[in-house]
Amino acid sequence: MVAILQFEDTKSTIGLRARKPRNGPEWELVQIFREQIVPIFEKQSAGIAIFYEPLLETGFPDMVVAEFDPRLFENWPEIRSSLKLIDLKVLQHIYGTGGTSNQMIASQLGFDGKLLQFTLDRLHNTRLIKWHSKKWKPSRLNHVFGIKRLVAIEAKIKNWESVFYQAQVNKWFASESYVLLPIERPTAKILQQAEKSGVGVYCCSHSGLQQVYPSTRLPLPSSYVSWLFNEWIGRYLNSSVGLEGKNVYTRHTIHNQESTTGFV
Repeated sequence: MVAILQFEDTKSTIGLRARKPRNGPEWELVQIFREQIVPIFEKQSAGIAIFYEPLLETGFPDMVVAEFDPRLFENWPEIRSSLKLIDLKVLQHIYGTGGTSNQMIASQLGFDGKLLQFTLDRLHNTRLIKWHSKKWKPSRLNHVFGIKRLVAIEAKIKNWESVFYQAQVNKWFASESYVLLPIERPTAKILQQAEKSGVGVYCCSHSGLQQVYPSTRLPLPSSYVSWLFNEWIGRYLNSSVGLEGKNVYTRHTIHNQESTTGFV
């Protein structure tokens, strides 16, 4: 069976904050999209995580769908669930450079040397980086990053042209970014915007769901936010709730549970 995780609101136990969806036409459109897109993902995925309006530095995307490999989260060091945002930013920097020193990280990111050392120690203890040839080197990505696709969705009932701005912003962390429109066929202007921006278009009407223009596909992780989604999934699957069904992949809807653990 396929693991289908649905994160509907804030879950502080894993560091996830989200805006509670507001009832209305756009939320209804998102729900119709979910009902029709999940069976498509199920055919090709071992794991799917759906996030509704997660709080990110750039705002609240309507929906983010992560296709992941559950096996990549099985040997999860407990300390990894205590990583902070600064740790993920440094981690992404190390992956981007392919390897670098303490001095270069401090200089390029403007971090205090002593605080940076704490971050590097945490990343090393989680086996996300290693010290080699006087540099911090990243671990093999296919050993530590379980997300295969990260698809951002922005729904809009009207003023469709304006939704492309937010969809473009979502390319900062997603491998694919789409706008979702309640129409059967897009106008030539909409298709021109899609082509120009590299953003895909889904149309949802009485005829069903149709991908009318594909999104440009980008490599992952593209920013520390890509890691955020990966860590949220890993933390949940290795929490007391997630462990109960870790080897039986079924549908889970994750509701709010308050805790002091989280990304800060």
